[in-house]
This record gives sequence, structure tokens and C-alpha cells, in this order.
Amino acid sequence: MNRKTGAIVTGASFGTVVMMFLTAYFLVNNEQYACSDFYKYSCRQWEEEHPLSNEIESMNTFDEVVTNVNNYFMSIISDDTYSNHDSHLQAARTFYKSCLQTRTLQAMHSTYSHLIEVQFGKWDLMPSTSQNPNVPNIDDMDLTDLYLPMIRHLGSSPLFSLNIDPKTRSIDISPGFLSTDLNTDEAQSKERENEFYKTASELGILELNKKEIDDAFKLTKRLSTDSSPSEELKIPVTLNELNSICPFIQWGPLLKEILREAEYEEYEGLPITIKGKIQLQKRCKQQDLEMRRQRRTFQTMVIMNFILEASKNMLLLSTSYSQTDLATQCIDRLQNVFPWTLEKYFVPSHVNETHKKTLTDMFGEIMQTASKSISETTWVDGTEKLYVLDKIQKVELFALYTNLDDSKKKEEISAIYKCQMEVGNYYSNELCVLKAQRLDQLRSNLFAFDVSLSSQPSFLPLAHYISMTKLIHINAGIMQPPFFSEEDDIWSRFGSMGNTLGHEITHAIDSIGIYYDANGNFQNAGFYQTLSNRIYMQAQCFRSQYAAYGIKTDKIAKHAVVNELLADNFGLKTSFNRFCEHFRPEVVDAYFENSEYVLGSDRVNGAVSNSKEFADAFSCPPDSPMNPQIKCSVW
Repeated sequence: MNRKTGAIVTGASFGTVVMMFLTAYFLVNNEQYACSDFYKYSCRQWEEEHPLSNEIESMNTFDEVVTNVNNYFMSIISDDTYSNHDSHLQAARTFYKSCLQTRTLQAMHSTYSHLIEVQFGKWDLMPSTSQNPNVPNIDDMDLTDLYLPMIRHLGSSPLFSLNIDPKTRSIDISPGFLSTDLNTDEAQSKERENEFYKTASELGILELNKKEIDDAFKLTKRLSTDSSPSEELKIPVTLNELNSICPFIQWGPLLKEILREAEYEEYEGLPITIKGKIQLQKRCKQQDLEMRRQRRTFQTMVIMNFILEASKNMLLLSTSYSQTDLATQCIDRLQNVFPWTLEKYFVPSHVNETHKKTLTDMFGEIMQTASKSISETTWVDGTEKLYVLDKIQKVELFALYTNLDDSKKKEEISAIYKCQMEVGNYYSNELCVLKAQRLDQLRSNLFAFDVSLSSQPSFLPLAHYISMTKLIHINAGIMQPPFFSEEDDIWSRFGSMGNTLGHEITHAIDSIGIYYDANGNFQNAGFYQTLSNRIYMQAQCFRSQYAAYGIKTDKIAKHAVVNELLADNFGLKTSFNRFCEHFRPEVVDAYFENSEYVLGSDRVNGAVSNSKEFADAFSCPPDSPMNPQIKCSVW
């Protein structure tokens, strides 16, 4: 054993294991640079191997992992012979091809013209050449008729939103998407105005109907005005009471229609809750009055806001993008639309039971080290320490979920696969997807399926801790370099994936996670508040340290940011190359100003500078940047 490795073995903590990895990796390099700026020292090679192209302002290791996932999906989607017997994969291929080939102005106009005609009938601003006699008459529509298409596709309207609470299976009525007062919130108002006029321009109606569009946006702002008191709590109401609160919506027929489409017939047996009762009561009268006073403007306001909201998840017209950008955009969108089909191909090709055992064994060792470190902590009293130890020992690992039968069940349940995808019209496909995803949301909350359509697909390269379930989720997508490699030795695995596990464990006992007890229940009693405050105050050293890096005080005062730094530092939770990133110089200032997070370089340097083992291993002189006299720690 060489001098450096020997220097860090003493104490045998999780941080020690990480330092063994760092030392073994960098023995051939110059110590001087490691002690002055370890981030530059460790990420120099990565930056050289990942130069920024003219189109890219920044890049990090996570982007690299996402690119690898995208490339895999591109390879199987682009190969028409790959699993061509699978109708679900074929539907995904068709959607992808439509995204690449038919994001045209003509396709968009045709789709929206047809949608408007089917849902609202003839609209003066976008005349239809259709001779279909069965279309509705927009002039005969009341508020219920006008808002039903929005609730059906979006779950929200200018007046109200409608959802199902998954825990209580209650019908939840809450404020609509105009609940923000556009007359007082200047930023929101400007954003909405830009979106409104951009939508009109893309529909080809702005130039010839400027006054009508102006009037419709003015009405949008006026309808958002709110002087009602804030109402945060939901209250139970009966259907009769709901009809009394807002008599201009036919609640019974509307609920029956929405739930019938979700294949739930007994809507009358579901409880109803309302949030913002006073606001709904006031706005209901206001919107009915405006519809009667200026019906044409009101109709335009409804249709414009419907199209605006419906198009938010759709990709822009493809005329100004390179073929590479188009492919990336479309593969990203494909993952949102067909996650369960893609998941059932990705998982068996990327992870196996050996990977799962490796993570499970590593998790057990890290948990032992974490418990030992907490036991030796002196700033918490006996009761607090017992609580923290009990909580952390009940954290479990949910890694590399590989039940492909569940992916297939999700395919069978999802309404997405009822859409008849067409290569010739991307926007028509997206509208069907919009409605199908809305139905999936409703049905998931209404029925006791044994699989969830709201869970994250396992190909996403994510690791995260969920307080209510006490589970650390490690997705299959993250099992690739720099987070994991089958060629890695034990030190490398502890230094990369081990750090990821340790980081997530720490979130169970940070200043936010500590509010959830050992059973995953949120507690707000004095004991939990006091312990949370003590953790936050114990992190004052970190706030001072990272402020010295130039990070804004208000950013590092936030609990979420502080908790990330705690997780990085507990046992040296960062792995140096996990946070390698590339920024153009002009982008760094914007990141500092606008990002909620701390730069990767500061996270790495901050963590290693708090490690005595690091300073010993690299013989860093006292008071060098990576070996300050004051070293911060919480656990």
C-alpha cells in the first residue's frame, strides 16, 4: 500500500473509501493542482474530451448520460425491422416520423381548423371550407359548452380546473388557468401576451383580425382580475351546493361526460371538494356576464386560450432546426408520449440482476457507515440522535426496477395506444396524445390499478429520495459512465455510484427530510421544527464557505440549496467527475444569477476542502484552497 492510500485508510469511513478512489485515480498527476482547485484538476481531461460546439452554450456529465439514452432510442426507432411485430413500438415509430417530417405550417393550420370546427363549430376568424352539417353552432353555446372541450383535453379552463384526488377519489374543483391576476403580475402578463399573439400569428389570423385579437386579450386580462381573499383549504360540497355557487355551469352533465370518457359511470357517488369558493362564485357571474355582453369577443378569448394551452407541449415548427436538433427534439418528445413501450426495451438491454446486487451490497455498506457517523455526532441530544438513527435505518433502496410485465400492463391501460398515429400530421397526433394523457391521469386516480401511469419511466437517468415512501430510487438510465461502469473496480464504484447513494441517503435527514418520520408521515410538532432548525443552523459554516466562492447569499440561504450541499459533504458525497461541466464564459454569469443550484465546480471543491482525508492524501499545505483550517460538517 503506498503512502497516500495508507494515509486515508485510517478511520475507514465512507468518505475514506471515496478518497481511496480519488487517490488511486490521480496518483499519476501533479498534487499541486489538486490542492489549489480540485475541480479543474479532476475535470480537465473531461473538458478536453467534450469540447463545446458552436450551438452549445454548456454541457455536463448528466447531458452526456441523457445523450447516450437518446442514442439508444434513436437506434431502435430508426430501424424499421427492429421488433416490427410490436404494434406499440410501431405506433411510437409513426409518431417519431411525423415529428421529423410533418411539423409544417400547413399541418398545424389544418389540425387546429378541424379541432375548432369539431369542438366549437364555425369561427369567424378562421373560416372553414367544410360542409359538415353536424358541427355545433358556437352562437348557441353556453359557458358549459364552451369550457367542456378545455376540461376534456386540459383539465382546466379560464374559470375552473377539474381533477380527481388519488387518495380520496374526490372530484376536486379549483381555480382555472387565469387564476393569476395579469393586471398586477407584470411578468406573467407579458409572458401571456407574447404567447397569445404568437398563437394568433401561427394560426395565420393576426394580420387580418388585429382588433379582434386585441379585444380578446384585453378580456383575458380583465377576467383574471381578482380581489377575492386567498383560500388555500379545500372544502367539501354537494352537487347542489356547487350548482348554487356557480349556477352558469351545468355541473351534473359536465361531470357525467368527463367521467364517462374515463370509463367511470357512477360519478354521483364521488365526493366533491372545492378550493377557492369565493373566487369561483365571483368569476362565474363575471364570465357569464361578459359572454352575454360581448359574445364574439368571448368566443375568441375561449378559443385562443384553448389553442394556446393545448399547444404548450407540442414542438415548434421545424423550419429553422438542423436535422440533428430535430431528431433530438423528437426523441425527447417520444419518451414523454410512449414511456412504457420504450422502457420495456431499455431495461433488459442495460441492466441485470448482477447490477442490482452490486448496488444493494454497496447500499448496505454505506448505510452502516452513515449510521456510525451519526452515532459519533455530538451536536444533537440523545433523543434527537435516536430519532435520526431510527429514521435512516428505515430508508430502503428501490433500484433498477426490472418488472417488464408492469411495463406491458401500463401499455394495456394507457389511452395513448388508442390513438391512430399518422405519419402525415404531427399536430393531429399530438392532440390525440393530449386528450389520452388527460384520460390516463383521470383513470389512474379513479381506478385501483396495480401499476401507476404517473410513475417515472426507469430509463430516465435519475436517482432521488422520496420522503413519504422512505425509498431511494435508482433508475436504470443512470447505470452508465461516469456514474457506473462494469469495468470499474470497487473503489471507482464507491467513488461514483456510492456517492450518488450517499447523497440521496442524506436527504432523509436534511432540514426538510427530517420532518417526515420513520414511517414516512409528515410531522409539524415542535420536536421536528426544532431539529430542522438545528440542522439548518449547523450548516452555517457551509453557507459562509460557499459565499466565499461568490455564490449569492439569498441562494445559499434556501433550505433546498443548503440540503444539496449537506448531501455533497456528508462523507464526501460528491464524486469529482460526476459534476464536470462546460460553460461558455458569458453563460457562467447568467447561471450564477438565475440558477437555483450551485455550480458543479463549487460543489466539488467545497466538498473536498472539508475532507481531512483528502488533504492528507494529496499532502495539501495548510491554508491552501483545498485544505482550509476551518472544515464544515453536520453529520
